Amino acid sequence: MVVQEPLVFLNFRGADVRDSFISFLVDAMRIAGIKVFIDNDEMKGEDLNILFRRIEESKIALVVFSRRYMESKWCLNELVTIKKCIDEKKLVAIPIFFKVEPDELTELLDNACREIHGNAHDTHIMKKWMEALTCIKSKTGLTFKEKSNEANFVKEIVDKVLQRLSTIQCLEEEPKMATLSGIEYRLKQVEEKMCFDRGDETRIVGIVGMPGIGKTTLATELFNKYRCKFNRCVNFLRIGENFLDFGPGRLRKMFLEGLLQKPIAKLSDEATYDDYLKRNKVFVVLDDVSSATEIEVLLGNRNWIKKGSKIVIITRDRAFITEFDPNPYVVPRLNPRDGWKHFSFYAFEAGICDLERRDYVKMSREFVDYARGNPLALSLLGRDLVGKGEVFWKATLDALAKCPNQSIQELLKISYNELSEKEKDAFLDIGCFFRSEDEYYARSLLGSRDHDSEAASQITDLAFKSLISISGGRVEMHDLLHTFALELCSLSTNQEKCRLWKCQDIIAALQDKMINNSVKTVRGISLDMSEVTDMPLDTSVFTKMCNLLYLKFYNSTCPRECEGDCKLNFPDGLSLPLEEVRYFDWLKFPLEELPSDFNPKDLVDLRLPYSKITQVWKVPKDTPKLKWLDLNNSRMLQKVSGFSKAPNLLRVNLEGCTSLDCFSFKEMQTMESLVFLNLRGCTSLWHLQDMNLISLKTLILSGCSNLCKFPLISENLESLYLDGTAVRDLPSDIVKLERLVSLNLKDCRMLNFVSRALIGTCYPGYEVPPWFSHQAYGSVLEPQLPPHWCDNKFLGIALCAIVSFRDYSVKSNRLVAKCICEFENLDAPGSRFSVPVEGWFETGDEPRTIESDHVFIGYISWLNIKKRREEMFKTGCVPTKAILRFQVTDGRTGEDIAQCEVVKCGFCLVYEPDDEVSSAAERRRMNGESQEDEVRTLISTEDGPIETPTTAKSENSFS
Repeated sequence: MVVQEPLVFLNFRGADVRDSFISFLVDAMRIAGIKVFIDNDEMKGEDLNILFRRIEESKIALVVFSRRYMESKWCLNELVTIKKCIDEKKLVAIPIFFKVEPDELTELLDNACREIHGNAHDTHIMKKWMEALTCIKSKTGLTFKEKSNEANFVKEIVDKVLQRLSTIQCLEEEPKMATLSGIEYRLKQVEEKMCFDRGDETRIVGIVGMPGIGKTTLATELFNKYRCKFNRCVNFLRIGENFLDFGPGRLRKMFLEGLLQKPIAKLSDEATYDDYLKRNKVFVVLDDVSSATEIEVLLGNRNWIKKGSKIVIITRDRAFITEFDPNPYVVPRLNPRDGWKHFSFYAFEAGICDLERRDYVKMSREFVDYARGNPLALSLLGRDLVGKGEVFWKATLDALAKCPNQSIQELLKISYNELSEKEKDAFLDIGCFFRSEDEYYARSLLGSRDHDSEAASQITDLAFKSLISISGGRVEMHDLLHTFALELCSLSTNQEKCRLWKCQDIIAALQDKMINNSVKTVRGISLDMSEVTDMPLDTSVFTKMCNLLYLKFYNSTCPRECEGDCKLNFPDGLSLPLEEVRYFDWLKFPLEELPSDFNPKDLVDLRLPYSKITQVWKVPKDTPKLKWLDLNNSRMLQKVSGFSKAPNLLRVNLEGCTSLDCFSFKEMQTMESLVFLNLRGCTSLWHLQDMNLISLKTLILSGCSNLCKFPLISENLESLYLDGTAVRDLPSDIVKLERLVSLNLKDCRMLNFVSRALIGTCYPGYEVPPWFSHQAYGSVLEPQLPPHWCDNKFLGIALCAIVSFRDYSVKSNRLVAKCICEFENLDAPGSRFSVPVEGWFETGDEPRTIESDHVFIGYISWLNIKKRREEMFKTGCVPTKAILRFQVTDGRTGEDIAQCEVVKCGFCLVYEPDDEVSSAAERRRMNGESQEDEVRTLISTEDGPIETPTTAKSENSFS
């Protein structure tokens, strides 16, 4: 094995103490986290002179004098080297007098030289031995007598070594250590999980997180704080490393010796030790666990753990500890303020950043932003920068933008090397192609040809190992890990699987000029077209890329690449015999259709935005895995054909396909999984055939200005956008849309009639619906509106009143709830106006009593608001303060009905929904996943309200 630079070197006579005292001492020091070197750690066959180098590399030497120590020339020569290092102030020596007195040593050396070493006492070496002995034995040491307790003596040595290490300024570890900023908060969170205040409750708690996030630091703080409350405790460090170095038997032995605080000769009868341990509660920290086997070796069947014990398991992979703690503590990254403090401690000699040095302040913030709250990364960066000038700082920042810090990279590589090959593929694919993508989308694309479920397992495993995270339904990767993944891909151009993201590497592959490699190893390409000049390519450029899975040609400066055509030209045509491609995204695809040799059997996502295609392919092709089809703004597309064998298609985006005039009923009817269809801006579309897309939830026909008739093509629609169409009438069976929560009829100027059920409502109830962002008790509401609240996406205002009829016997069959709106500029004309909320209209004139409260909901449209806005505020900002007063009037006379009390009221601003799907819930809806109890608000025709997902937010709500 490769020996790391030790902190403590052991010098001893093996024949006396190796298999007893030294064995116990080494285990005890390693349990305490002390790096110790013993000669049998060296690789077999190594030159023994390497031991002298180990002495020079160490910080402390433990010299164990025993009765037969002087008989070994090797021990004495090591002693000379130890003295030399002491004289050079590179080493501290602690003598251990094991069953021998200091005063006896000189005589023992004389006798050994005379009887064993021949004439050595007459030589120069004898003088060196004596000088070294005199130097070392005169130092303060520890003495073990014949009848002393060996376990106590070992503990005394460990404590002495730890004490000396704490005073040495040239330690290998950290010359300067900061108290981790924000650790108090993290400590409190772990303490709550440990339940230290419940003495009879046994707790096994996991602490997990990415490398360098501070797991061990946090657990060590916890251990030091609570160890005094337990008779038996051990902070067992570097378990994964020790397991590899010493094996399970030795690891178990070291662990038990740490708990029992005494040497164990053999583990033949562990039941005896278990019985002994059951007498006391224990506090155990297991650090850096890298496999379930290690936990099993150390904890066994756990019968020995007394009730009330506390155990902490630290690991980078939470999968190992789900049995013990299904919800482990995930160490959060430092917030920017704590990250700044932590970085400043290491980067500036004074430990803080001088705020007057603005250049350093600005660069410090960039370093903190780069590390993204990782404490170890912040400290490593700070140590590299401390005492350096501004030029060095700037050069380091520039370098980090291209390549991660070497020390950070080595740290992350430990976790990466522990992954399986499939996990490595998934990690690198996410880092290069699918960072921040929807989780369901990433799982679909990462799935293998025959085992799509494997992708789900790999993403879960990577999340458990803290190499990715799932946040808001998206797959996220820490910036450090992302940079690390890209760097690995850059270095893997000579490997079996190449992921190309650098422009020069991709061009080399497209021109078949890859160095020391064949293009057949290319797994993925992500080319930023803004970095490319016009380039003619051979027709067979992709022919050799038989293992290509992911292809993406995009433009980072403009997603539409407004200027010019595709910069990749194929004067002789293009061949695409790609058999395994899953993701095909080509901005401004230059051909009229995909080549006939393109095989989409594994294709999951096909994107050809702003392309020149007139049709995707002529004849139907087997596309059993295709889920996403995006041909937006392909203005020459005339028909969507060839997808009758795509039963799993979920989303189709044809926005801006202005030449598309109709749909094939036969093709569409086979899309039983389709949940989202976007035809926005398809200005040539004039006809939709009658069909039943049983899964369709969202249909967007906005701006289809030639569409005059709308047939109900799905009874499961939840969102329907007909704004800007030429639709004259809504189908009579629209009442079948029981799940409809969003209907947009804005600018439907040809529309003759809208059912009143769609523009207002009144029903028994006593709560304002939660989508009303401003709510209040009583009849008066004073909302604080956002600046420029009636911008170009503003549609109107929705109003709600809860009316109590307790003191009123209905005498009129026409009641109207209305709202008087007053804006803050009360002197402006039109700043006060009345809006009907909703009415109650019944036949007959007989009075009757209404026992329940009723909910009245109504709407004022954008056009009415716009007219008043233009009258009131011809220039400048619109007012942001308003007073809304609700009341109930007689629908015939207009008189107030005082006995009808408005007990609650609500108000919200209504806007067009954003084009991008922003919420995780909405993404699940778009992917066909059910979503219960989602709330939507009202949008409108020019005369009444309908529902939409987007409303302004406010704090003026009541509970």
